[in-house]
Amino acid sequence: MALFVLVRSIYCKSINRIVLTQLKSFTTSINNNPVRFSAWVLCIAICSPLHADDRQTKTAELEAKLAAQPAESFDVNLNQQLRDLYLPINVKKSMFHADAILKRNVLDDYLRRVLSNWEKDKSKSIEVLSKRAMEHSEFANLSAACWIWSGDLSESRSDARSFYSKAWNVKGAYNGYREALEDRLAMDSANRKPWPKKFLPPKEMSKTPGPWSDPTRTSVWPNTSSRANSDPWLAEHHDEIRLMRPRVLVINFSNEHTREHLDRMLKQLVDTLGESSRYHGYRNPKAPVFLEYQIFKFVDLRDPIRKDGNSNKVPLKDPNATSGFNTMYRQFFTFEFADNYGVPDPRDSERNLRLYELLDGGFVHEVWFLRTRPRRLPLSALSKSSKKATIRRQASENWG
Repeated sequence: MALFVLVRSIYCKSINRIVLTQLKSFTTSINNNPVRFSAWVLCIAICSPLHADDRQTKTAELEAKLAAQPAESFDVNLNQQLRDLYLPINVKKSMFHADAILKRNVLDDYLRRVLSNWEKDKSKSIEVLSKRAMEHSEFANLSAACWIWSGDLSESRSDARSFYSKAWNVKGAYNGYREALEDRLAMDSANRKPWPKKFLPPKEMSKTPGPWSDPTRTSVWPNTSSRANSDPWLAEHHDEIRLMRPRVLVINFSNEHTREHLDRMLKQLVDTLGESSRYHGYRNPKAPVFLEYQIFKFVDLRDPIRKDGNSNKVPLKDPNATSGFNTMYRQFFTFEFADNYGVPDPRDSERNLRLYELLDGGFVHEVWFLRTRPRRLPLSALSKSSKKATIRRQASENWG
């Protein structure tokens, strides 16, 4: 316990509520133990607040480091230190750095605890977070995060929806907060907007298979009675189905192959899967195909100029990684990718459907990714100018 407080104190170099809380609980266990008493005294010495001049010097040093960073980079640890240093002397500057962190790390859990003053009581946490959201409304990401956290902590559904509504009305917050709110509201059955009884195809998709082209006969799935994955109807009418026609969203990241080549490959794959689904086809060549995949949409995300490797639009956890599982799959469910898919919401013409909505509405049943096969080259054999591009290409090839 004493060691943890010591490490935490060295890192923060200032008194904060968690250290004080831990020290208070620690004093109750000191009794007459000299070792514990010495550790306690040492912690008090290290926890002493920085002198004003020392704080100013340290802050100036970190601000200089921050200013020297490239525009595209972001150092979370540096901003955390500045947030902590500014807190006793300039709350607004402290919240500025908290807002910057929350823009990059949506709903950062460590900041949730910091901004709620480490309160364990839910009602007190809500009170503190709500106050911060109102007092620092100029920081959109911080304000939206505090309202969302307040909603997450609420035990009443109506209270939660009220807090989420306040977060929704925050202007200028990073798109990730709107997505987080949609996730919370859309997954609540009480808030889910019903799908229309009859679908009309978007103008540019009139010839595309979709819910608007589903048959009424129940021997084929999807149909007008059932169209989404995991629909209870599938289990109830399992024996009636004679043909399944799942729709596939194809997302291409390969820069190297022409659309014609990829279309041929997809057709071969669809035909092969269909052929393999004939019941006892090895005995009866006339046995009907049971599985007939349909391409719902081909989303081509290749780079406009590059002709090698994979697209820069592959969502990566770490752009510099050259091995391991590196795909950030959550990005496929974002508004950014919804715009890439380009399927208008039949309930709201001002927005495109996100991936979970495409699945929930029965527009799509599977997602297939196309990418270039990795070709590894030793970085030592490359010129300095091509190393960065090669690392990025290799990072985009690490899927998992």
